Order: sequence, then C-alpha cells, then structure tokens
Amino acid sequence: MAKLLLLTKRLGHGSGTASVAYALAQGLHERGWPVEIWCDEPGNPPPGVSMNRGVHRAPRSDGLRIGLDRTPHCDVLRCSGGVHEAWRRVLRTDPTRFWRGLGPSRTSWAERHAMKSARVLVCNSEHVAHQVAQRYRPPQPLRVVRNGVDLERYRPSLEARNQARARWRVPSGGRVALFVAHGWFRKGFHAAVRAFARVAGPRDRLVVMGRDSRARQRLAWARRQLSQKLVAADGTDAVAALPGGDVLVHPTRYDASANVVLQAMACGVPPVTTLFDGAAEIVEDRRLIVANPDDDIAIAASIRHAWEARHTGARCHDVAKRWPTSRMVEGMATIVEELLHG
Repeated sequence: MAKLLLLTKRLGHGSGTASVAYALAQGLHERGWPVEIWCDEPGNPPPGVSMNRGVHRAPRSDGLRIGLDRTPHCDVLRCSGGVHEAWRRVLRTDPTRFWRGLGPSRTSWAERHAMKSARVLVCNSEHVAHQVAQRYRPPQPLRVVRNGVDLERYRPSLEARNQARARWRVPSGGRVALFVAHGWFRKGFHAAVRAFARVAGPRDRLVVMGRDSRARQRLAWARRQLSQKLVAADGTDAVAALPGGDVLVHPTRYDASANVVLQAMACGVPPVTTLFDGAAEIVEDRRLIVANPDDDIAIAASIRHAWEARHTGARCHDVAKRWPTSRMVEGMATIVEELLHG
C-alpha cells in the first residue's frame, strides 16, 4: 500500500491546523495506510504513525504528499488557513494595520506556489473555495471537505460545566459568554467586549481565553468597560472551558472555518460568528450569524438570542453530530483513493 506523507507545521490536540493534522494522521493510519508525519515543531504523533522533523525535508518521490500549510509540490493541498490575500484586505481596513496589508508578502508568494504545484486543492468551506477560485483560478480540481469535531472530547457535560463556572466564580443565575481565540484583533475581541457590555446583567460574565501579543493592554481596556464582569481565564483548554458557556462570541474578521465554532456546537453552546467565517455555513440558526464583525449592536442581539431562545444549544449539538472527525477523514481518504487508483 502506498505511503502517505503528511506535511504540517504543527501537530497536536489543540485548535486549528494542528488538531486537523493529528486527526487526519490517526484516521488514515486506522484505514490501513502507512503514514509518516513531517512536522516543523515537536509533537506526539498518534500510535503507529512515524514522526520526522522538518517539512522541507520530506521527500518528493517516496509516497503521496498531503500538505496542510501552504507546502509546495503536494499531491493534495488542504487550504486550512484560507487565502492570505483575503486577510491582507482586512488589514487594510484598519488604519493602525494598513501598511501591513500593502507591499509584497512572502506568505502570499508561498501560497501561490503551493496552490499552483498541487494536484488537488481541498478547502474546508465554500467560503474559502470561492476565494481560491477567484484569486488563483486553479486548473486542478477544487474540493470541499469540512473540518470535523471529536464528539468524544467535545460534548455537553454538566460536571464540566459546573467545574468551569466554579473556577470562574460565576454568580448563581449568571450567564456566561465565552471568547476563546488566538490573535484577538482578527477574532474581533473589541467588538465582543462592546457587544457583551450592551446585554450583560450584573451577574453575567465574559470569559476570555487564548493567546494574543497585546493581551495585557487589551484586557486592561476590557476591564475598564466591564469591571468584575470580565474573567481572564488561565490556559487554553477549550475542552474544559466550552461546556461552561451559554454562548460563544466569535465575531471574526476572517476564518477559513473556525474549529472553535464547531467545538462549541458539539458542547451544546450556540456560537455567534460572522459571514467572514466558513464555519457559519453549517450554523442553521441564522440569527446567530452577523454580517459585519464590527457591528456590536447586531452581535449583542445575537448574544441575547442565544441566551433567551429555547433549545438553541440542543439544536446546535444536533448539527455538530453530523460533522464528526471521521467524516472529514473519510472525505480526505476518498481523494487519496482517487489519486492512487484513478
């Protein structure tokens, strides 16, 4: 059986491409393929999967190459991060970041090279597929295989909910909005804070988790807006945090398909996201979707709807159950079979 080389910058159970890489390596190995991971950063591979350091060192003629991070010369390239130029257009809308969105970009160059040299391009949303088609007009096939969620790890849990809310010291009867993200400007931190301030009562809490290069300054600003209603939670463990929320607030400016949105839904937590997030395509309750990521009035209305509408969380959980990790792996496995056997 042909060897599969999985090329990724990161590997692990966290958010983003790292978790997709782990699930894909595990799933393809369980289907009988020998899988080798070539990774730029240390990580623990799934049992039975070999691990090698350095994406650039992966051989070009020793198996079928599956790339996840703008890697050139792949048989299958999964465009997990979307189109970089689309994000640069977002930067140019902000006066403080305008110059970062101009001039040549090594990332955009690498992305173009990777897409032009791949045999098959895979997108994780129709949102990204449309952008790839517009930007690059690729001659090769363009397929959509959505992200999946581990339904064993991400699930409703009363015990986890109670433990999380006890850690955050949420008053009895208080409602919790979660902001769980890395890179808070892109994920709409300021809009999330302003929207929460519009609808929060004295017992409600906004719990903020994740990494950001300016976290201290942004949290200080948010504390001035919300006082004791703001909880800056330690760590980045979404598995432990998500069941404790009543709504996920994710007013992102750009996401190919945010994993945290699907993870929240799997935990029975309704997500408020934007049309700039590919994950919005699977959210059936469109009152949770906002057109403008800076419109804190609309975001506040969606938060209120998530808090007050009956059965919203249960319906989100039902949707998430249609998108298990196994479905994503099966979609990728089908493409691999087509390439290997015509």
